[in-house]
Amino acid sequence: MQHRLLVDVIVRPEYIVRYEQADDVTFVHVSVHQWDARTARQFRDDIETAHKLLGRPVYALDNPGHPNLPKFLRMHGFHPCGRVNDAHGRVVAIYEKSLDGQCVRRWFPENHPDS
Repeated sequence: MQHRLLVDVIVRPEYIVRYEQADDVTFVHVSVHQWDARTARQFRDDIETAHKLLGRPVYALDNPGHPNLPKFLRMHGFHPCGRVNDAHGRVVAIYEKSLDGQCVRRWFPENHPDS
């Protein structure tokens, strides 16, 4: 099993945002502890600032155990850019947040004819 290194990028009492580097791809992981309108505004400002400082696209995987995740990702500027196999072997959507809103790459599951 490959060791995953998650780096805390934003730490607030209401949420933590972590980045994970995998080859040339940066994945975003978010843990939410409390959510309200003020937190939502702060979160949007924080992730926009972190993204601009990083200066490259970031990605997030869908999680079938969290049915509201796709809506949450879209609300915060992520767009579907394909499907991949997750760590459990399930085919899940992958979302991208690029700097200019344009899709940078397309993703396909392992053994897909277009991969």
